Formats: sequence, structure tokens, C-alpha cells
Amino acid sequence: MDEIFGKNRASETSHRVIEVHPEVSFAALARGPLHDPKSTWAGAKQREQLLIEDGILLPNDLGIAGRNAGVEDVLDAAVAAWSARRFAKGEATSMPDPREVFIDGRTSAIWA
Repeated sequence: MDEIFGKNRASETSHRVIEVHPEVSFAALARGPLHDPKSTWAGAKQREQLLIEDGILLPNDLGIAGRNAGVEDVLDAAVAAWSARRFAKGEATSMPDPREVFIDGRTSAIWA
């Protein structure tokens, strides 16, 4: 595989990759834990309302994606975009804080 990807793939790209977790992001957006699962109507509507209040409006028609994606998947994608926007603005926080540092010097964290 090294001949396909290179020996040190991570150092060969200028792209930054961050890790997010939807429920961690929703908890950050809500400033606390959400008690209704997103698989329920109440949980899905609560998450949608949180996104709306922060300026992320989900259209009623997502085209083919809306016909194939589950409600939970759409909500997860939207809150991942919320976290990415916060990271780009320098507003995101890491979990853990401080970030975990691996033996090779790379750091690992979930961002919200």
C-alpha cells in the first residue's frame, strides 16, 4: 500500500482533517445534553430547531439525497457542518482539552 499512498500519507497533504461526533456537537450546540434520541420525532425536531437557531436551515427538498438519506443522517451532516464552521472560525473546542498527543507527535481530539 505504501507505493499507492506514500510512506507518510498525512505529511503529504495540505488538507486539514478534523474529527467530529454528532451527539457531542449537538450537546455543544444545546449547551447541555439532549435527552430525546434523534431517532424520535421529539429528538429530531429539537435538533432541527437548534440548527435553525444557529442559522443552519435544512431545506424541505434535498432532492435524491432526501429520498435516500435517513433523518438522522441529515441531522448528523448538518451538525458536522456546524462544527466545521466553528473550527474554521477558531470557535470550536476540543475534547479532550488539551488534545491527546500520540507518540508520533500528532494530536487527536473531537471538535465541536
